[in-house]
Amino acid sequence: MRTVSVLSLVLIASVLPAVAGVELEVRNLYEWSAVAPFVVAGTSLGEDGKHFDFKVLECLRGGFQPGDELRIDVRTANRMRDRSLYPRAIRLDKGVDYVLLLGEVKGRGPNEPALYSLERGLAGSRTLPLEGRDALLDALRTFISIQDADNDELRWHLLGQELDGNNVLVLETALDLYIKFHRGEGEMVLGLLPLLDHPQTDLRASTARLIGVIVDRHWGSGTIPEDEALRAELIARATRDDAIEVRVAATRALAHFPPEMVDEVLDRIADSDPDQQVRYVAELIRLEHRRKLEQDAE
Repeated sequence: MRTVSVLSLVLIASVLPAVAGVELEVRNLYEWSAVAPFVVAGTSLGEDGKHFDFKVLECLRGGFQPGDELRIDVRTANRMRDRSLYPRAIRLDKGVDYVLLLGEVKGRGPNEPALYSLERGLAGSRTLPLEGRDALLDALRTFISIQDADNDELRWHLLGQELDGNNVLVLETALDLYIKFHRGEGEMVLGLLPLLDHPQTDLRASTARLIGVIVDRHWGSGTIPEDEALRAELIARATRDDAIEVRVAATRALAHFPPEMVDEVLDRIADSDPDQQVRYVAELIRLEHRRKLEQDAE
């Protein structure tokens, strides 16, 4: 039995599970795949009475081989579904490729063929698209390899190494996990700086948020290298990035530096940024700094 740990069973999570065209609760790809003893990519062979037959193209976790045919119990998942999320029952349409999260159904007779349930219910099925298929499968391989590492600290270390990669799904998910669980070490910031120039807006914003988390955790410890260059990069994003989301995230990250290092730029942002949301965030930080100074003076 595999060891359960914080990062390998981050059970609340995100990937938009595209099941029968329905977008459901948001789970990131790492968390979505972590719960299943079997993760397979393959093709639906259609319905055979009560169940769907499924041909494995690639086994991402578990002992299946390409070409293996599995019997999938979708009926139970349909019967137990939350009808507010899934108004209609779903099917694994014949000829369509899916990634499935599977668990074996227990208590079957010795002469009955193996039957596999959908882990996470109907959210355990995700259509495997033609466009982006390779990136999705590569991300799943990466995350499952990390989940199967020996201990939690090693998992975080391996996940951090993926921030140097090029797969956007991996980058998005790694940043999301580090921010969500308030992780990140000071030495990571130099590797994060190139992501502040990433062409994708949400990646730049998430990178600024993670830098803010790291500064909040480690400022004053001596573990953040080239902190002046780091602050300059954040100021550049807070004042000049084209995207409002990025300017907001970078401005919030500046709040974790000592006030004397950032108040001048916060004043400038609060007074002159063209967007009201950015000005508001800068003003709130500036007011909090003033309140703290007044409390310290009392």
